[in-house]
Amino acid sequence: MISIPPPFYRQQLGAAEACAWAQYVNMCLRATAHDHVLRMAPLFHLPIEHPAVALALLEELVTQARFKGVALAAGGLDGIDYADPALDPIWRMLDAAQAFVFLHPGRCCDGRLAPFYLENLLGNPYETAVAATQL
Repeated sequence: MISIPPPFYRQQLGAAEACAWAQYVNMCLRATAHDHVLRMAPLFHLPIEHPAVALALLEELVTQARFKGVALAAGGLDGIDYADPALDPIWRMLDAAQAFVFLHPGRCCDGRLAPFYLENLLGNPYETAVAATQL
């Protein structure tokens, strides 16, 4: 499974820009996996910070033959709450598709952790734990 790295999540984008960005990176993931079809499958990017956009993209993706799952940002923005009822249709669709869901921290919002690269050591596990708990 291949996915884009967290710096490419671009969580600060508005809804329209996030949609265009996700379509672009998902096309690139699809092309890369296609070149190595026996060894790779894409984990598509969904801009979860924009639930309506993420749902529309997911509706297109699940119809594709090679759809296996998605990679979602865990944290990175204060507004991301996986328990938000606005995300329920996404969770139902992923469940119905028996999709693999990879939670990867976008970035830690706690500036105190910047020194000594503690954003990775402490912040990333924290953001992932919060996202998993909300699920």
